[in-house]
Amino acid sequence: MNKPVTPSLLKRKILLSVLIALPLLLFWSHESDLAYNLAQQRPILLGRYTEAYLGLLLLLSGAALAAWIFIWAPGLRKALQKQPLLYCFRLCSLLFSVLLCLFFADLAWRLQRQRYYKKSEADDFYSRMPNHVYEGDFQDKPAYPFSYPLAPPPAPPSHWRLSTDEHGFRNQQSLAKYDWLVVGDSFAEGSRVSDQETWVSLLQEQSGQSFYNAAVSGGSPLTYLRALQSMADKIPSDGVLYMLYEGNDFRASNYRRAAHAARLSPKRLKKYLQSSPVRGAVKSVFIQCFGTLGSRRFAHDSAVLEPAHRLYPLSWLPFQVNKEYGNHFSFDVKRLRDHYISEAEFLNDEGGKESLRLILEFKQECDRLGRRMILLYAPDKPHVLLPSIAEKLPEPQLHAFCKTRTGNWPPENQLYEKLLEGIETRENIVRRLCLQENIEFISLSPLLKEKIAAGEQSYFCYDQHWSKAGHQSVAEFLLKNPALQQ
Repeated sequence: MNKPVTPSLLKRKILLSVLIALPLLLFWSHESDLAYNLAQQRPILLGRYTEAYLGLLLLLSGAALAAWIFIWAPGLRKALQKQPLLYCFRLCSLLFSVLLCLFFADLAWRLQRQRYYKKSEADDFYSRMPNHVYEGDFQDKPAYPFSYPLAPPPAPPSHWRLSTDEHGFRNQQSLAKYDWLVVGDSFAEGSRVSDQETWVSLLQEQSGQSFYNAAVSGGSPLTYLRALQSMADKIPSDGVLYMLYEGNDFRASNYRRAAHAARLSPKRLKKYLQSSPVRGAVKSVFIQCFGTLGSRRFAHDSAVLEPAHRLYPLSWLPFQVNKEYGNHFSFDVKRLRDHYISEAEFLNDEGGKESLRLILEFKQECDRLGRRMILLYAPDKPHVLLPSIAEKLPEPQLHAFCKTRTGNWPPENQLYEKLLEGIETRENIVRRLCLQENIEFISLSPLLKEKIAAGEQSYFCYDQHWSKAGHQSVAEFLLKNPALQQ
């Protein structure tokens, strides 16, 4: 029989409950840095919190609930006090069973996911699965419900289809010999567009020349070299089109991953856990449950245009280049930060040095095979958009956007000057290298700047890749280029 609750005992229970509730309320009242996380294109949940912080809040709330039950349920407390080891064993067994199930589910999911790509033994060259068809629907809209406050309505969804040949690359015909072998990443393979809409397919159709597309999403200068070496005997060609995308190809992580693939390290373990498909599924459910709640908190609120507003640094995104045609573009602050770089910094950077070395090695391999090499330089969105942004956006507002990411940024009154210098740095270095090494060089930067200024949606608004219109423009430009007519 339970003892009666005395006034002093009741006061202690209330005091303990309040002491547990107050810190919890303090945590719930703290709002994440919305501008910082939105600038990195990270999800915001309940219109206030990052996924990690909301997860912590739910965990603390669960612990607080358990503590309150323990305080106000004397029967449960007595049972735990009588057999603490038994209940501890049951709890540990339950946790172990859950973790074991998650481990096997994650392993099975990873094995199933490997069917999308076929890797070589060296693990630095890969293709998609041979004779396979991938398809899906894509809508050019923000990745998460909580997004830019003044964003335009999303574009209607479109269906895409990607089919591979017997080698696992995106080709619809098989020939004994080709005029051109194409290497690159998703900008050469084509992302979010169908087979007949890629610039390689359009160029082949309109030029009368034959092209073998050996590009694959996620590639780097290292995999481009391996593609040439692996496909040289299988796919004879007269020349090679080498598409270099400045958005990803100069990253040092491309080469650290290959160099340390067999080494177990805390960073590699962390990356392995972050790439868990189970973690991704849980994150997706988490966002679906809590992402839409509060996502319209600042939608179409003109107050975000005031410098004092917390979302003022992002109120200009997506950036509208041409109001007459309404083409909009967005990008995360990291991609803009990549352009604040001097020539000396790039040449001393691990990723920059290795990329240039691999371009030279690729040229040597082409010379050995007797194949002509043309390098196509594909700029990222900030490179193409920054001149228009400098004309239309006040410098203090772009500076506020830049400051959402830590790092050394130029002073506000020198921001545009330094960034406009920086956007040409990497392209100029690659151009000079090509001139010195007798590599034909074609830049797509002037073309894309011209098309976007004229109102074309050359890139998707929220995705980094070229749209259907962008692929068409690149194909038409290359069709008229004398280098490909020779």
